[in-house]
Amino acid sequence: MSHHTPRPRRRSLLPSSRIIAIVCIALPLFLLGSIALLEVGKCHLEQSVREEMTFTVLLDPETTAQDSIRLMQQVSQAPYVKDVTYITSAEAARQLEEEIGEDPVAVLGFNPLQPSLEVHLKSHYAVADSMAQIEQDFASWGNVQMMSYRGDMLHMIDENMQHLSTILLIVSLILLIIAIIQVNSMTHIMIYSRRFLIRSMTLLGAKPSLIRKPFTTYSIFNGLWGGLLAVCMILGTLCYMTQRNPLLLKSYLSYSEVAIILGGIICLGILLSWITASISTSKYIRMDGGRIVMA
Repeated sequence: MSHHTPRPRRRSLLPSSRIIAIVCIALPLFLLGSIALLEVGKCHLEQSVREEMTFTVLLDPETTAQDSIRLMQQVSQAPYVKDVTYITSAEAARQLEEEIGEDPVAVLGFNPLQPSLEVHLKSHYAVADSMAQIEQDFASWGNVQMMSYRGDMLHMIDENMQHLSTILLIVSLILLIIAIIQVNSMTHIMIYSRRFLIRSMTLLGAKPSLIRKPFTTYSIFNGLWGGLLAVCMILGTLCYMTQRNPLLLKSYLSYSEVAIILGGIICLGILLSWITASISTSKYIRMDGGRIVMA
């Protein structure tokens, strides 16, 4: 009498298959999260550059100190002004002496400079489109001779930031499409291997929601683990970059913004996995037996 050793049942979903699925989900999520962090860092960099630009408001030489202080208070109350500093003609001469190494008063015999206000605008007002109105406002105030600033630099900042935003948007859309395709492909392969089980449950009269539940649950956990893996990869990258530049997070990223992006990456992984699993399972629930065999 021969004895047959029972063959172990092959697991439907091998751990290695699940690991591959999680990694395939994590990679595009990691790239999407990195692009999101770059966009946030770009916004902070743009804000810093715009707010550091100095707009010099030249005052009439006959302007008294009291009139200058009153004008400075008036300027500081404008909604588009971040801060303002009053520079007397004597202070302007000292600054020029430090720059050129000679005293302009000693060379010329008089002080050719005039009092001025150094103004820093709020970032969303320091754009080329807003400057015409701001110049009109300054010109309407008394004792103001003219407003001086680097218009070419302002236009250059506008163009460069616009181009960078467009590039990041295009890359983000491409990566989102890749993430959808990756998640859909891995989920479809997993459900395809169980299509006959889905057909059997359908013939037994199981409700579609009951059939979908184990597959959507499995896919949701895949999306969760893929999102967590992407978060770990992003945090590792940030830690490495912070070691190289300790001021990186403080200067261009805040902890709350990083936390929101990382949370969004996890939610995106779960959402994509749930949607693709629901669609793929519903497809095989509606498919007849002949088409399932031929699939």
